[in-house]
Amino acid sequence: MGRFVEGGDCRQDFLLPASLDDYVSEDNPVRVIAAFIDELDLHALGFAGATPAWTGRPFYHPSTMLKIYLYGYLNRVQSSRRIDRYLAALDRADREGSDVPGVRVDQIREKIAGLRRQMQFLKGMAEHVNNAPDRQVSLADPDARSKRAGQGALAWFGGEQLAALT
Repeated sequence: MGRFVEGGDCRQDFLLPASLDDYVSEDNPVRVIAAFIDELDLHALGFAGATPAWTGRPFYHPSTMLKIYLYGYLNRVQSSRRIDRYLAALDRADREGSDVPGVRVDQIREKIAGLRRQMQFLKGMAEHVNNAPDRQVSLADPDARSKRAGQGALAWFGGEQLAALT
């Protein structure tokens, strides 16, 4: 990522705040968004800017932009009128303060861990599908395969029926 504008490390210590990570509570949903997007292979998903150009000014990494976009979308922050109400709500929440229940922090941590396990499972399944001779894998019936059923539609058959049809 040498050709992207680099963001700071959330755990890096600074002069005044202990770290940027201190500004985001452990129960904040943005942590789930960040964990999910960090697990994605944006280049394989077809993001155009995943491979940086060698000319011009470096731009922000697509994963950073996707995190911001997804967070804004989930919080319905798409316009300046909404951004003003949202910022006012953030200011009000800062003034009021809140106690972060430990249970919610544990739930967020469990969700992030579960998300990482699921992403690892999906990566393993993708490898399993790529290694299959016909690039098909059925979790319900290992012998099931798809077969064209007229005008481009696919029909699923068990292994015995498929062998009888071919």
